[in-house]
Amino acid sequence: MLGPPCTNRCHRKPHGTHHAVIQPASRSSLAKLAGERKTQTRGRIRVALRRVSEVAEPELEHVRVADLVIDYNRRRVVRGDDDIHLTPKEFELLALLARNADRVLTHRAILKVIWGPNAVDQPEHLWVLVAQLRKKIELDPANPRYLISEPWVGYRLDSNALE
Repeated sequence: MLGPPCTNRCHRKPHGTHHAVIQPASRSSLAKLAGERKTQTRGRIRVALRRVSEVAEPELEHVRVADLVIDYNRRRVVRGDDDIHLTPKEFELLALLARNADRVLTHRAILKVIWGPNAVDQPEHLWVLVAQLRKKIELDPANPRYLISEPWVGYRLDSNALE
């Protein structure tokens, strides 16, 4: 049977020489060491994921969803011949939904992307933004064809919306 884990500690003698001493490690020092390693590992993973996401998805110039054209470079939205003027948050929401057309995005996922991780428990921000966006892109905001609510789940942008 093996004994308890050990740590190397260096002790300085009064006359300037050093002696390495192997001592049993305390639980608290092992827990601290494990915690530091977890933090470092999580940090490395976050950096790697950030680098992959920056490289993996080339930015599209524009996307067509039904009769909406979303121009990412000019931050412009056109429906037919009409320019639709959007606020930065409205454009960000529409662009996010367009990149994920026909997929349901949860309230929490949208809130996290648009407002950050501290806003995930504040869905009223999203409700107001969706209402404003519907007024601008929908012909009849009370009966939306593009921006569809999935009750208790989230929203999706319908790419097959027909007038």
